[in-house]
Amino acid sequence: MPASGELVLGLNAVTSRNTGSSATPVWVNVTNTKDETLNMETALSDVTTRAAEGWRLQVPTLSEATVDTQMLYLADDANFNFFRDAYLNKSRVLMGFFDDDPAAADTVINGLTGGFGITNFTINRELEEAMMVDVTFTVREDDNGDGPKWTTIDNTIP
Repeated sequence: MPASGELVLGLNAVTSRNTGSSATPVWVNVTNTKDETLNMETALSDVTTRAAEGWRLQVPTLSEATVDTQMLYLADDANFNFFRDAYLNKSRVLMGFFDDDPAAADTVINGLTGGFGITNFTINRELEEAMMVDVTFTVREDDNGDGPKWTTIDNTIP
């Protein structure tokens, strides 16, 4: 992890597939991705009363998250095929979306981890471009039935 105040480049972000379990993750980096956006939002509940003197009062309730990314259409890529099959079978995938490689030595890594469903697998077939696939990962339960977690991996501890 960069020193305090140091810039973090999107280039260093890593998408990883957990081939182990939530309790004992085994991170395999997915290198066939391009731009990504991690969206986290919380719904609101209206708790306005007359005592609010004309102000709407709201409290956060349930949170949700999606990750939008692009992959090159590579029919022989193991991750491409894994995500395609997960989309077609509506199966859960265990993922980590980190600010650096989770195996990087002497560093602290942060990111959202947990179970996701693939809710979009759009194949773009533009005339003058390489074929790309838009993939959306949407939060669902992990293999313990839990929701996602913000995970810190401290690789500075020997």
